[in-house]
This record gives sequence, C-alpha cells and structure tokens, in this order.
Amino acid sequence: MPVEFVDVDPTKYEADLIAESPESGQDVADVYREVRDGTMVVQSDWVSKILGRQPRAFVDFAQDNKQSLIDALNIQR
Repeated sequence: MPVEFVDVDPTKYEADLIAESPESGQDVADVYREVRDGTMVVQSDWVSKILGRQPRAFVDFAQDNKQSLIDALNIQR
C-alpha cells in the first residue's frame, strides 16, 4: 500500500479543525503549525545512549522491517 503525502493548506486545515471541534480545534491547529514550522524540533542524543548506536532514517527502518509492518497492519497485497 503506497503512502502518499498530501500538502494540506494550513489555513483551510485550521478552519476545518475549529469547525469540527470548537473546544480543541485551535490547539490541534497550533501543534500542526509548530510541527510544520519546525519549532517543535528537539534534538538529543538519547537514541545513541539507549541503543548504543546512531539513529537511522525512518525509510531505512521501514525497508528493513517491511514484512513485519505489513503483517502488523494486516495489509492485504
């Protein structure tokens, strides 16, 4: 199953979130904005300390564990 990136218009997304959930929509929109802008980035050396090796890219992890991920998600080919 292919994974597709959809570039969502931030203004429309925020409006949709608020319309759907006036109580929490703005909070979710704020988090989305911070992730998009990169202000939530936290860099640490915890992966290296815990695993005893450097972190790897997600794409490498996914490729190395493709069958396990498919099995876990019960994706039918």
